[in-house]
Amino acid sequence: MIESNSLENWEVVSSFLTNKDIKHLSFDFWNTIAFSNQNFKLNRAKYINNILNSKVSINSINAAFEKIGKEYNQYQESGKHVISSCRLLEMVIDELQVFNEYIDTIELKKIIDSLFLEYPPVIDLNFKEVLEAILASGKTCSLTSNTAFISGHTIKIFLDSIGLTNKFSFFLFSDEVGYAKPNNEIYEILFKNAKIYHSNLKFSQVIHIGDSIVADYYGALRLGYNSYLFNYNNNTRNHRCAVHTITNSEIIPFIPLEYSKFKFGDSSIAKKYGQELFEFFRIKHLKEFIFDTSDVIICSSPYTYIPTSSYFLTKYFLDNFNKYIEDNNIVGLNLNLIKIERQQTYTQDYGAMDAQERYDLIKNDTFFFSEKPIAKSKIIFIDDISITGTHQRVIEEILKRNSISNICIFLYYAKLGNSQISPTIENDLNYAFVNSIEEMCVLINEPTFEITTRAVKFILKSKTSKFLYFIDFLNNNRLYEFADKIHFYSIKNGYDKIEEFRANFGVLSTFILSPQSKTNY
Repeated sequence: MIESNSLENWEVVSSFLTNKDIKHLSFDFWNTIAFSNQNFKLNRAKYINNILNSKVSINSINAAFEKIGKEYNQYQESGKHVISSCRLLEMVIDELQVFNEYIDTIELKKIIDSLFLEYPPVIDLNFKEVLEAILASGKTCSLTSNTAFISGHTIKIFLDSIGLTNKFSFFLFSDEVGYAKPNNEIYEILFKNAKIYHSNLKFSQVIHIGDSIVADYYGALRLGYNSYLFNYNNNTRNHRCAVHTITNSEIIPFIPLEYSKFKFGDSSIAKKYGQELFEFFRIKHLKEFIFDTSDVIICSSPYTYIPTSSYFLTKYFLDNFNKYIEDNNIVGLNLNLIKIERQQTYTQDYGAMDAQERYDLIKNDTFFFSEKPIAKSKIIFIDDISITGTHQRVIEEILKRNSISNICIFLYYAKLGNSQISPTIENDLNYAFVNSIEEMCVLINEPTFEITTRAVKFILKSKTSKFLYFIDFLNNNRLYEFADKIHFYSIKNGYDKIEEFRANFGVLSTFILSPQSKTNY
């Protein structure tokens, strides 16, 4: 029996490939490898709204589909027989209570299938990577999935259109085999099919992977399979894609001293990270992501006026992306940088908090796009590190709240991939080099230094004696324009109104009025 609470499901799945006792991997489809396209649901509802002459709202139509879908899911999990998609559509129409309207559900199903193929589900990009690794390992894999409004036949047409059909040894869909998970019958059919490829196969050498504890996890275990339950306890909808994954707190896959300098404003490292991030994206995700799109929106983490370090990471990522387009003569692909505004700030050290503390801190923050994304554009969200997924969770809630259903990818330079490691490891990385005003001043003296929110807050939050050291440093190095800039930025971010920063801000204000008066300090 295999079960995990890890945030990184696909990394756990990848580990099965080195397990000699696992010969066949069976995957659920919905909410495991594929996620419904919100544009499909919207256009399905619009079509029904139109044929009903707008007698029922789009929200009501979507609610009816959700209600019947949920009830049917519970119905299947209770072990009862399979219901056809046409009959399910009839149940949706009944739920809408439009008794004086005739709707041909066979024709409606054809339209819905065509909309499904026009607005296909989003395949987890990490699954594609794992799928190739499965084939390379000599193991086999299949899909074993319950269906509802979309038939197995239509799902296979979709998979064929994106070149995945021949990657699987076989497909088992409940509407085609006549049984739904967790019934023993569908799992027995799974075993018989897998045994064609592995003649001496045992039940324990098959692992089924899915998101339902009833249908996938316990259903497979009951027949003697191994089983892995996908865990979404970080509440993010999109996977966190990163250049580096931290799985051991003693072995950091990048240089912590460099990372600390980057966080506090060293743009030369931001440039290096931006190039690495684009190369990762180009190799792993570019071809899939830019398929059938002409507009790509790129967003760094939210900020008010002073840029975050991730802004500079994003800027250099964008530079590399534009260069790639130019070097490869790619025509018709437009890149747009859009800012996510934030209206609150906080003085607490975010890196010292656990997941819940982080979420409680920023859940009431006000984030909004400087301009609403174009409907058919795809969005790349970039940040330097993802520890608990909290920022991503908040961004996804903004998308949902504003009915933004664009296809998205979340890119990070690094992510925490072991839930047993404390989130406070972020603090260790942040302060690996800059842990005092003296080190901050060393960084400021570098020609590649750029002001970041972290740097300004660190300076304003320092003890009085350390802040006076900073003022002396500015005076000795004749950094008067820099002092003006810090002062201006602080006002634009509202730091002059924060009690914890007020005393040092006052000293800074005095200094910029008489920069030559070193003796005053």
